[in-house]
Amino acid sequence: MIPSRAPVVMTLCAFLAAALLCDAQDRPLTRLFVPGSNTSYRVRLRIRSELVGQRTEKIGAVTYAVPFTEAVELALSWRTAHRIESSDGGFAQVEESLDGFGAVETIGEPPASEQAARLGEALHNALQRWAVARKLHYRETATGTVSELSADGAPSLDEPSPALLTLWLLRALRPLANLPQRPLRLGDHWQEPRAIQLERWSEVSAVESGEWLEAPPGETATVRLHIVQQISGRIPPLSAQTDTDKERTNPPPTGNEVESEGRFHGESLSTLSLQDGGLLRAIRSASRERTDLLAPVPGLPDRPRFRATLSVQVEIEGCDEASCVSSGRTRP
Repeated sequence: MIPSRAPVVMTLCAFLAAALLCDAQDRPLTRLFVPGSNTSYRVRLRIRSELVGQRTEKIGAVTYAVPFTEAVELALSWRTAHRIESSDGGFAQVEESLDGFGAVETIGEPPASEQAARLGEALHNALQRWAVARKLHYRETATGTVSELSADGAPSLDEPSPALLTLWLLRALRPLANLPQRPLRLGDHWQEPRAIQLERWSEVSAVESGEWLEAPPGETATVRLHIVQQISGRIPPLSAQTDTDKERTNPPPTGNEVESEGRFHGESLSTLSLQDGGLLRAIRSASRERTDLLAPVPGLPDRPRFRATLSVQVEIEGCDEASCVSSGRTRP
């Protein structure tokens, strides 16, 4: 009887994975480009617009604050192929093909109000216009930085300036990761301030943090990278000329009595190959939030508050020719 080679193969794989990890812990993880290589992924995108606030109602001599929430959520799925056309040292020319788009889906219950319904229709039309097969060409570095990428690499969210979420999404939809220039040490956590200036924002504070995490259970020769980006600042009150349905479905009154704050939160968890730094899968999310604190209303103990949030979620999963063929429907 010939003994099984499976335990030997498994032991060898574990040994090679441990060797790759030990070697990576002495240096930063970088992308290794192989001209002509082609990797396919399935991408799922969800966009949600939400407004949480209070309406005032007066019954007799008493004024009441009635809370409300308006939300619209849509989803879209497609296939993307990442091909290395050429490589020159730490740079690569990339062709990314997008196709296999599914239908735009509405998640949850239909919008209850007329304003929310108009917003949902606008988002639906924007996604539907973008969901057309195309090829993107850009330059990628060994650390995951992208340049020469056109704006049609992501759907237009009709976002007011500064377009933080749109710019984040343009990068987050790419099947790659921005690799930190520090040795790969599992459990290593870092946090660094970022100096940025944003149009119409003041008192801006920004920070980026990251951490190297162990591979998912049952996987070898992989590692996970967790990155968080946070930005906050004060923003001027919206005027009738600049406030549309872009950020809210039921905007509060404007004026000097309004105090407004803006926040951005972006997060990415990427599973990477230790062999070439390539992306295997990723879960990414980001939100842009605006909070308006209005002047006191007679009869109410607290000042009315409105919070408008535009958020996105991205799932990227490596696939082969068979599994990439999908109906395009997103997972619940």
